[in-house]
Amino acid sequence: MSSAQRPPVSPATLLQHDKPAPRYTSYPTAASFHAEVNAPQYEECLAQAAMRTDEPLGVYVHLPFCDTKCTFCGCTMIVSRRPDRMATYTDRLCQEINRVAAALGERRTLAQLHFGGGTPNHLPAALFDRVWDALWSRFQKTEHAEISIEVDPRVGSTEQILRFGAMGFNRISFGVQDFSDSVQEKIHRRQSAAAAEECFHAARQAGFTGINLDLVYGLPGQSVDSFVLSTEKTLALRPDRIALFSFAYVPWLKPHQKTISPTSLPSPFDKLSIYFAARERFLDAGYEQIGMDHFALPDDELARALRQGDLRRNFQGYTTLPGTDSIGLGMSAIGDIAGAYVQNDPAIQNYEERISANSFATYRGYLRSAEDELRRDVIHRILCGFGLNYSAIEERWKIDFRDHFADALEKLEALARDGLVEIDETGFRATELGQLLIRIIAMPFDAYLQEVQSNSPKTFSRSV
Repeated sequence: MSSAQRPPVSPATLLQHDKPAPRYTSYPTAASFHAEVNAPQYEECLAQAAMRTDEPLGVYVHLPFCDTKCTFCGCTMIVSRRPDRMATYTDRLCQEINRVAAALGERRTLAQLHFGGGTPNHLPAALFDRVWDALWSRFQKTEHAEISIEVDPRVGSTEQILRFGAMGFNRISFGVQDFSDSVQEKIHRRQSAAAAEECFHAARQAGFTGINLDLVYGLPGQSVDSFVLSTEKTLALRPDRIALFSFAYVPWLKPHQKTISPTSLPSPFDKLSIYFAARERFLDAGYEQIGMDHFALPDDELARALRQGDLRRNFQGYTTLPGTDSIGLGMSAIGDIAGAYVQNDPAIQNYEERISANSFATYRGYLRSAEDELRRDVIHRILCGFGLNYSAIEERWKIDFRDHFADALEKLEALARDGLVEIDETGFRATELGQLLIRIIAMPFDAYLQEVQSNSPKTFSRSV
């Protein structure tokens, strides 16, 4: 398809392809996880991982507590201001750290450590220090390790951010969502622009090498004009990265979202118009697009990795770091270890009881087959590189790509006719339109998609 024949990149063209789609932070997706993966199996996986002592690990730590519940939130979180409640969880989390570390034997080097939530910076400093000390008493970081944390500016301060910098964090993400006081009020957030700006400047003062701002489009009360003001405030700060997430309105999965009236949300066309207005301004300001919802300055590691073909994807999103295994710590956390996905119990009481019983908190997961590993490689290459060269897969997996994936390529031909991809004898590449719908381009290679959608039609949020 020539450039003259390609459909224009616009809200209208994206809406033509709007449908539920996995985000593919994993493959198979969490919708395929099952309870037959349990604590003994997790222990076996850790024992296998322990033998690869020359490979660094990734670690995710889930700190679920928040001061209040935002009505748009899709995270696993708990509203609590009780230090004793948070202290009990901290005790169990430190127990889990020690137990996992013991099972890993001499494999203790970390290339990535991420604190997510919830609101990690809501945890009292003394309790946070206990988790931090427990980790570094058991693990050591590589020379260029990425140590990151998610921060809510409402409970942040210059003093706190400077403290995180002094502790050793080098990447930080601020949940801004929208700079509009009116929109913040409608999602029960009540966060001032001044609070976000104070935390951002403190992060620069602390010497963070990577600062990200999270924005969300499609929230109640948003309009193109109002969100343009948020993008202008964002660009005035000039963060290293910007995450521009679509609000997933899924009240059947997140009952607290029922407090948001559907009539308060932008229409699908207006929602995408908001996205396009923001995207245009970020690109004009020199940011490079990473997938549909991330933007990075040209000298940022993500942008360099995209250009060099080294971009990777895991449960924390896009990353540049090596490592085949990652550990999930805390309630609901997911690990990817020795060919298995393993998820901890998402109910805090169950999590704490499992850990108190000197067990692991595993309650479901998935053991990947060789075919799963192949398709996982294909899907992640598509997500990270906006396309695929057949030879790279054929050399690594010793297959004939067109023969092995004949059904998927037939579906891809239909996407090519719609202008999402260009296909030749060497592989395929997403067009500009296809880059914004990259998850849809990956879907033909998902062997479980039809079964999952048949069993649970509302499992995935919409692609745009």
